[in-house]
Amino acid sequence: MKPLISIFAMLLAPAAMAQEVIDDPQWIYRDIDGTERAAAIFLSWDYRSVIVRAICEEEEGRLRLEYFPGAFPADAEPLVLIVDDVAMPMETTQETSGDPLALVGRLPATPALAEALQHAVDVRLDAPNEMGEPWYLERAEPLSRIATWCATPRG
Repeated sequence: MKPLISIFAMLLAPAAMAQEVIDDPQWIYRDIDGTERAAAIFLSWDYRSVIVRAICEEEEGRLRLEYFPGAFPADAEPLVLIVDDVAMPMETTQETSGDPLALVGRLPATPALAEALQHAVDVRLDAPNEMGEPWYLERAEPLSRIATWCATPRG
């Protein structure tokens, strides 16, 4: 009986791990430098390019989203984070000296933002793209982790 249970457990383990990956398949969450600092990265549908990179600007107490559209007009609209239909316009700047080019949006990292993202069902980023629609970021659990860490006071 024990060998049968062991075989059954081995068969179910990969399915359980795959389910964890399937929840937000386009998101990656990684430590930056071995400390508590981390980055949340949203990939294109084919995993070939980074669409958004989120980090905490700890000194300023802001959530920073770097959007990599490849190209954007000089008069690009500000980025807007949409959490369950609540639009949060971001302070947006253009970084044109790096490769790739980026639009950078910032929001104050508040407990209210962290809580909204923790309970979010639908997170989108309204940003210029060829489809003319917001990016659907799913539940964005890795983004929520960054926002929660960023909003947590440290002594």
